[in-house]
Amino acid sequence: MAFGTKYQCEFTDLLGIDWKIEIQEDPDPGSFATLQASGNPLSIEWYGQDDIFEQNIMGSVMNLNIEADDDFTYSDLFTSDIFEYKVIVSHGATPFWYGYILADNYQEPYDKAPFTLTISANDGLGLLKEFAFKDLAYSERQITSVVIHDILDLAGITEFTEYINLYESTMDDDVDDSLFDQSGIDPDLFLEMNCYEALEAILKSLNAGIKQDQGEFIIYRFKEVKDATMYGRKFIAGVNDSDTTKTPAQYINRLTQSSNFHDYEGGSMMLIPQAKTLNCNLDYGFRESILLNYDFPYGEYVIGTLSFNHWANSAGTHIHPAAEVDPGSDIGIVFMDTESALDHNIEQTLSVTETADKFVLQFNVGCIGGSNNTHYFYALIYTNDGAGNYYHFNGSSWVGPETFGDLAEFLVQASSASSSNISFETCTFITAGIPDTGTLVVILYATISPTSNIAGVIENARLYFTPSDGVAMKGIGYTVTNTSGQTIDKEFLIGDGYGFTNDHLQYKGALNVWSGSAPLSTSLSWHTRGGATENKPLIEVISNELGVQYSRPKQLIDIPLREMHDDEFLSLTGNLQDVLNQTGGNNRIFAISNGIFNVRDREWNLTLTEIL
Repeated sequence: MAFGTKYQCEFTDLLGIDWKIEIQEDPDPGSFATLQASGNPLSIEWYGQDDIFEQNIMGSVMNLNIEADDDFTYSDLFTSDIFEYKVIVSHGATPFWYGYILADNYQEPYDKAPFTLTISANDGLGLLKEFAFKDLAYSERQITSVVIHDILDLAGITEFTEYINLYESTMDDDVDDSLFDQSGIDPDLFLEMNCYEALEAILKSLNAGIKQDQGEFIIYRFKEVKDATMYGRKFIAGVNDSDTTKTPAQYINRLTQSSNFHDYEGGSMMLIPQAKTLNCNLDYGFRESILLNYDFPYGEYVIGTLSFNHWANSAGTHIHPAAEVDPGSDIGIVFMDTESALDHNIEQTLSVTETADKFVLQFNVGCIGGSNNTHYFYALIYTNDGAGNYYHFNGSSWVGPETFGDLAEFLVQASSASSSNISFETCTFITAGIPDTGTLVVILYATISPTSNIAGVIENARLYFTPSDGVAMKGIGYTVTNTSGQTIDKEFLIGDGYGFTNDHLQYKGALNVWSGSAPLSTSLSWHTRGGATENKPLIEVISNELGVQYSRPKQLIDIPLREMHDDEFLSLTGNLQDVLNQTGGNNRIFAISNGIFNVRDREWNLTLTEIL
């Protein structure tokens, strides 16, 4: 993109700071027209729930008031392309806010000019709802920072800074180390979501949020605004570029506390009630099979390859969706010819990093067509460590190590055909884990004897791992109990698995440790910076944090503040304290939930959430 300024508006605030609003177009128009600021020219509003823990994405909107000397002069700014016009708000040479013209929000008086016209722009976070996550087209697990970057990049946001000081026990946790480039996420978890919902789920799992603050998009854990120092990392194009720190404490000016932020009208205080019971529920995103398209859905059949997406066909012509022999079937694969051995088959290869878990293999197999004939279903399943060592599964145990030429298939099931419908049988095989790491190859095929016009069908080719006790967990709940109050339910999609070795393969919602190019399972031991003795599952760490936040009634304050110094601006990702508002002899600490900034008057109307 080559944006250049098309319109420019300038004004000076009451403290003498010069402000500039540039409306830029791609391609660069080469010159710009000057806009005349009108009345109270510029305000920016940050949206959010009053309780900051109830909203993870806090977008913002800018409103610019200008004088229009003619009708319809600026209607060209409002097009169907939401990213055609970029807005940059600066004080002096320092960027303060970025966004895009809201194309569906244009309105002007239908009257004789001149009149005041309002131009509105969105910072891009809300626009993420317009993008389907599946269109990012990931085919495998991704590093968390890459997913976040790719989502934000859709809204023209190429950089972000994170203050997320939470780590799994095997991760590096110095001040320049980030969780985001040491962990990975399964994109399948978000396939039915838009990008806003996907980003929201990631942030919620960390008790974190994102907002634009003085021209930067910042991801931060709400609890960390209470720290004396916040440690962060700046990411450019998904790569950890540099580390940074932030002193979050900001004060309201009082007789005993000098500050730039003056309470000029007084506000109002309410209470957020405590919770007697906080139920935090994690849906693991259990996979019925780690094989992709394991049930062979009709919509995933590709005529050009005569196979299903994610399955390779050895160029045979006999593989079809089950619907071709049974119109009522939405799933299933048909082997229609009398091919022998491995001449024609379907194949899928997986990466497996651990060997300790139970290995479960299950098929539904059946026939349709002529009577008194038998269809034989076979599978060749083997591991390859990349160094010439192979093991194959014989239906009850693993055989090897051996060479590739010694690999052998096993008979899954022999099924008799029926002329009118498919009679399915379920075949289950369980063994104690795979014998070696590397690749796991699954090949399925079928033969017919004697030759006859019948078809063999396989559906629900389930392959999955369980812990050594054989229990496949689909979710977990963690409850924090206080003495009295309301009941609060929190639903999470991302956690740290169940604690067995292949949980990052088995559970879509399991975060993984990213080591080099390989995703590895996490332990159940997480800690925050300075909290190395926690060593608890991620869901427990997060639940306990929330339990503290609702352990007693906490204050919710609406307050107007005025900035009194020309070169100091409020940080929305810092905290606010008031020496007149203490508990136990210490200042109460407040995070900023939402607010409106009247730029000319340098006045804020804020909602503050007490952080315990």
